[in-house]
Amino acid sequence: MYELIVNYALSLADMVKAGAYDWFSSDVNEGNFPKMGEGEVPVSAELIHFNKYTSSEGAVTEMGGLGFRPATIHELLAFGQKYPNVQREFPIIALGSSCEIVSVCLVAYLDKEGSKRLLRLHWSGDSWDDDCRFLAVRK
Repeated sequence: MYELIVNYALSLADMVKAGAYDWFSSDVNEGNFPKMGEGEVPVSAELIHFNKYTSSEGAVTEMGGLGFRPATIHELLAFGQKYPNVQREFPIIALGSSCEIVSVCLVAYLDKEGSKRLLRLHWSGDSWDDDCRFLAVRK
């Protein structure tokens, strides 16, 4: 269990800055991902590992069957700030928020490149590797 505080008083840009990522997609902005809450919200999150290649839709369905919902980008950024080294072990995906850019639906995920921490967007219609973890929140 990962305990988080999602601070919706911060702009998305401030949340990204607080995460101190070595690189982040410029498409992670409030125009693409509007605020989804107010004030400071405590969240208990889990990392779910399916240990297989899975689609975004399949992951959401399986999470639901386990009593979880996919985390939002704001929850992902709170996770990345509080637990910065976890993404150095495996990619962490947040399927609870998406944006459409050039007719492609994208979701945010935390990744690594060597020792660098990255905040990326990925086509939600693609499958995810078997090493990925999905950030999830109990319903």
